[in-house]
Amino acid sequence: MNNPTKDIQEETVIRGIRLGRIAGIGVHLDWSWLVTSLLILWNVSSFVVPQADPGGSITEYLGLGIAASLLFFFSILAHELAHALVARSRGVSVRRITLYIFGGATSLEDEPRTPESEFRIAIAGPLTSLLLRVAYVLIANFGRFPPMEAFFNPQHAAPGMSAVSAVFQWLGPLNILIGLFNLLPGFPLDGGRVLRSVLWARSGDLRIATQSAILAGQILSGALIAAGAAMILGIELPGLGSGTLNGMWVAFIGWFLLTSANNQANPEEKAQESLEGVPVERLMRRNLPSATPAMPLTFLVTERIMKSDEPTFPVIYIDKLVGLVTMEQVQQIPRENWDKVRVAEIMTHREYMAVVSPRTDSMDALHRMARRGLQQITVVEGQRLAGILHYEDIQKWMKARTSGPVPGEGVNPGASQE
Repeated sequence: MNNPTKDIQEETVIRGIRLGRIAGIGVHLDWSWLVTSLLILWNVSSFVVPQADPGGSITEYLGLGIAASLLFFFSILAHELAHALVARSRGVSVRRITLYIFGGATSLEDEPRTPESEFRIAIAGPLTSLLLRVAYVLIANFGRFPPMEAFFNPQHAAPGMSAVSAVFQWLGPLNILIGLFNLLPGFPLDGGRVLRSVLWARSGDLRIATQSAILAGQILSGALIAAGAAMILGIELPGLGSGTLNGMWVAFIGWFLLTSANNQANPEEKAQESLEGVPVERLMRRNLPSATPAMPLTFLVTERIMKSDEPTFPVIYIDKLVGLVTMEQVQQIPRENWDKVRVAEIMTHREYMAVVSPRTDSMDALHRMARRGLQQITVVEGQRLAGILHYEDIQKWMKARTSGPVPGEGVNPGASQE
């Protein structure tokens, strides 16, 4: 059996903030989202609000900047919730929603079962963003019907528009930019998933459709990187403009998308990532044959080891887990002494065992096993044994994931559906 320390590269997992659950779906906030919040706060409080209300106070500007950040957070969350709720209505379990620097990602447990389901799940997010655009612009122009320009130009402001209305006016077109950008036909953007649904419907092969959509995402990413480089060199591009700062931003988005597309193309890496968010209790072995501390090694070998394929046996005393014993430990004792030696004399005692709870993420358990060079980890609930998770079981899970398209976690500018 392979050693997990050789197969799994050690890494430090930087976690974000768990915000709670909405409609039973966990919502997480990655630390990179703080960059987005600060950019919105700075833009709104320094430019948008002062233009509408030049005589306002710094407190007013900062307050509306914070409000704009919260509204943008709500916009991205609504986009992702649309993906998640439609997915659940189509029989696909949702693992969680995570908000990142460029938007969000909705992580699904499984792939959609049909091209129609894939299309509906993918299109739900952009449609929600477009609806929010209309709602924000109507709120900004309450009492009068806004011109068409108001729906597309974030800087459009009607005469006499208040600072609060200016914030909503700015957020309206921003949502259409999010929706339209995500409809670009490149995986893992929503448009790439729409493309995959069409290719899937035509070919009947999800794997081929996925590979084609990933290739489209890689081409789109390369085009964005090239466009950003051209802008840095002073070349003005239609709809993007020119300049060093704008060019660096476009190139960075392209690089970020390219990284996400490449990750989707690496099934082994995606299989490992698919462990995150999957509780250990889904993979662990239950109802295991056990030993007692007073059991002679002869009885352990003949009645447990020889009659089971399990390599590890929990040691139970009065319904409590007190240790763990393996065949390797038995083999260290001369055969002629097996009748005299008890399990308690060779077992690994409870205080020295690596343990996790049934609700621990499987990826976390894998990292702990890798750090300590273990082939298994014990799962406990209080003082009682719940099961044992073997590295072999994790390998089977990852192999099952790599045998077909793996549920992904692409990170898309604006928002994404996974």
